[in-house]
Amino acid sequence: MPTERSHRILRGMIALLMARIFGDSLEAVVLPWSALTMLESLMGAAGVFVVQNLPWVFMPTLAGYLIDKVTRKTRIVVASVFGQSALLVVLALFPIDYLHDNIVLILSFFLIIFIIGIFDNLIDYYVTVTIPAIIGKDPQKLQEVNSKISIWSRLSRITGFLLAGPLAILFGLKALLIDALLLITSLALFQAYMYELTISETGAIKPENRQTYRLLIRLPKFAKMLLISVIPFNFAVGSWRIIMINYMNIWFQALGKAMYAFTNAVLVVSGIAGSLLILRYRMRVKPERFVCIGLLGQVVFVALLYVLSLIPADLLVAFIVVSAIVSILGFMNPLINVSLNSIFQSRIDTRALGRVKGIFDSVATTAIMVSGVITAYLLECSILNSYIPLVYSLIGLCGALLGIRAVTLREENPRK
Repeated sequence: MPTERSHRILRGMIALLMARIFGDSLEAVVLPWSALTMLESLMGAAGVFVVQNLPWVFMPTLAGYLIDKVTRKTRIVVASVFGQSALLVVLALFPIDYLHDNIVLILSFFLIIFIIGIFDNLIDYYVTVTIPAIIGKDPQKLQEVNSKISIWSRLSRITGFLLAGPLAILFGLKALLIDALLLITSLALFQAYMYELTISETGAIKPENRQTYRLLIRLPKFAKMLLISVIPFNFAVGSWRIIMINYMNIWFQALGKAMYAFTNAVLVVSGIAGSLLILRYRMRVKPERFVCIGLLGQVVFVALLYVLSLIPADLLVAFIVVSAIVSILGFMNPLINVSLNSIFQSRIDTRALGRVKGIFDSVATTAIMVSGVITAYLLECSILNSYIPLVYSLIGLCGALLGIRAVTLREENPRK
């Protein structure tokens, strides 16, 4: 049973996570729009999108490995916060006006964004591995804690998105100084020493010597099927932000930043509603059922979003309809992600959880990244625009059906 000490540890982790996610919201708006403006190409925004996601391709397995192996795990988190804050200050003071013609500055700009993503990885995997070590592997308790973390994280994200548009217009990259300040402040609230004491007393996490490639071979069948299903699913649904940036820029021009930030805020608000639904019905509805609903729902409404982006319409009507679809996508998002976290935490050995989750996230993010680049290229070159909704919908449906089969698969000897 979780103790008062455990609750204090969780509160400290949530404070740190909220600061990281608030900054992530700022970066998600400020960075791609800055690149789009300075490079005068949609591929600039797509480049930021790729670089922001690239650490989630290469780093999750390594981050999970470090979190699994290192005894004093909080030192990694402290180093990550200080490193990320320093790079945000550098990025805020970056000579963006000279970016267009200087290849060295362009590469440096993208490299800093990439390293910031690495630090994000380490913080997130610390939280993922720590939760089951503190509260155990009961699916209902995991759903409760994960949904609460999702709610607080989304409140932080929506605050970031609501402020990101005006801050991007007023301050540009200098808005990232707020991100750095919040990270350092939250570190003071992070009660790391209590986590170290808890682990040493309970022995909840012990060293694991199994190599990562052998771990992949010995994954439960449901996990292997999920790894396969996430490729077509994320490829189909993962590029909708690129489509939104493109059409917000065409429809609203100078106000596109604010409109895009607003739709992201709508996405997060509806995500809070989805998290509250999980919290309310966690004792009645299994995580697997929530995942099934979310997978099918996202495929259907992403397809609608793709179709509507190709239909000429009044700006106000288009904005209202797109916002409504985005809100449904946001509602479905925690049904998938929160419940998948609980499934992994309850079924996978804690000593190997970081690496297993890392492998899964690497595959998932690779699919999103490839989809974003391909979609940006197709839109900018006006290739197969009218066929994108149909093709992407069929791909996403195949991934969703395979994912549903994976989470509903009964394991004969599931690992505890």
